Amino acid sequence: MSTSKAPERGHRRPRNAAYLLALLTSALLVACGGGEAEDTPTSTPVAGTSTAAPATPTVAATADGDPALTQSCENAQVGFAVRYPDGWATADGDAAEACRYFAPGPLGMPPDGGGRAPIEFARGADGYTELVETMVDSQTLQVLSEEPTEVAGHEATRFEVETSKMSGSDDSPAAPSSLREYRYVIATGGGALMAVAYGLPDADYEQNRRVLDAMVQTLELRSPGDWNVSLTQVVDKERGLPAGYEPVDVVPIPAEYHAPGFPDQAVRAVALEPLIRMLAAARDAGFDIRVRSSYRSYQVQVWTFQYWIDQLGEAEARRVSAPPGHSEHQLGTTADLTTQEVGWELSERLGDTEAGAWLTENAPRFGFALSYAEGTESTTGYKYEPWHWRYIGPDHAIAWAASGLTLVEYLERLPTQGAAG
Repeated sequence: MSTSKAPERGHRRPRNAAYLLALLTSALLVACGGGEAEDTPTSTPVAGTSTAAPATPTVAATADGDPALTQSCENAQVGFAVRYPDGWATADGDAAEACRYFAPGPLGMPPDGGGRAPIEFARGADGYTELVETMVDSQTLQVLSEEPTEVAGHEATRFEVETSKMSGSDDSPAAPSSLREYRYVIATGGGALMAVAYGLPDADYEQNRRVLDAMVQTLELRSPGDWNVSLTQVVDKERGLPAGYEPVDVVPIPAEYHAPGFPDQAVRAVALEPLIRMLAAARDAGFDIRVRSSYRSYQVQVWTFQYWIDQLGEAEARRVSAPPGHSEHQLGTTADLTTQEVGWELSERLGDTEAGAWLTENAPRFGFALSYAEGTESTTGYKYEPWHWRYIGPDHAIAWAASGLTLVEYLERLPTQGAAG
């Protein structure tokens, strides 16, 4: 993070007190987990199970004395990635927006919906200039320090402030009457990202300030529409994709590789060329393997999952289909493969054919891994699917094949989920 002074802000427009208070309240509610923003959960996670964060354990340091940030997190919807300390936890995109809350321990959901996490990242309710002006001009917020700076090449302002408890922000009995906060307000191309360390009771505020400074230095900002999740992203029944996630580079699969009666197949560009090479190699070996299902949007998965519930009942449907937001097909890197020998169906019989054996032996060298192998339902939660192949890249696919692990076991053992793919 550069410490050079950011460009001067434009002339401040005059505002009346009511407008300022409303704007400030809106900004605080987004930053602190309250309010009704469209991507804000109705309950706010905090460390542990109480409404107050536990004492902050000492964070490991680098040789230079800075906090050691060994884990990474990506929020494709808002458009940022950030690293955070070993031993800390963050929201995974299910109960709360991905990468929003960070705490030195498990994130819980308090029954009364109150509480805060020691560090939070959130999209601002208004643009960068408006948020900065509101904080500076407000009569209800005491600004202790203000410093223009830059973050990831974007204009930013670093504040330390003291706030009073406001209606709607946190009405739990344990909430303090005033709160010290260390904030970054960061311009993000017409919007703003807020990063906040809270002076919570029983937490090490000074350490959390240092952690936030270090995290902000690792911040990567992109437009939400320019973001793909990692090729090694874990997606299973518990860990889903960010709300509204759509890969940005989905391209059509040539019609010659479609199973009869199943047109309009598509995958991400990164997986297309390896998929075509694999299917062409299979044909050279005498096996006409084709794609019956590939990329599915969130909404298509809603319909797919509901279809199986209607056909089988919910308990059985969950063994053969993923809930919306938890399907590897939404990644755009997964293809369901079939052959004429099994009637172009998605059938366990594929695993007993020579074509199925060819896939098992050769798919990893093209970068594809079998997500739901035979005899692994107790681990994966899904029945055997010899047709379901996911692209993770040749290096990882070959290592996975040699590991003897299920795909999700292999992916969750990686040091991080990697950069966007």
